[in-house]
Amino acid sequence: MYELGYDLLVDDDGVIQEAEKLYQKVDLFEQYLGQLVTILEATVDDAIIHGEVATNLGIFLGEVRALQTEAGDIASKVKETVNGYVSEMDAADNYIY
Repeated sequence: MYELGYDLLVDDDGVIQEAEKLYQKVDLFEQYLGQLVTILEATVDDAIIHGEVATNLGIFLGEVRALQTEAGDIASKVKETVNGYVSEMDAADNYIY
């Protein structure tokens, strides 16, 4: 932990650990979304082939696929932001000491 000024205390290791936990949870979320995509594909291809329900399931399937991509992008952005934050704090810490 590093103390800057009088009021600011930064636990950069804790920030990194929390970011890693978030990244792992997003990875698990993406796995579950992958399973959902598989189930929806099977349903659209084999079970409900025609009609409004089939059309709506196809649209929902597209949205789930998009969410899969977005979740990974968000996790990567969080990891990048946290690493940048920690680097900036380390640079500030080196300046102070």
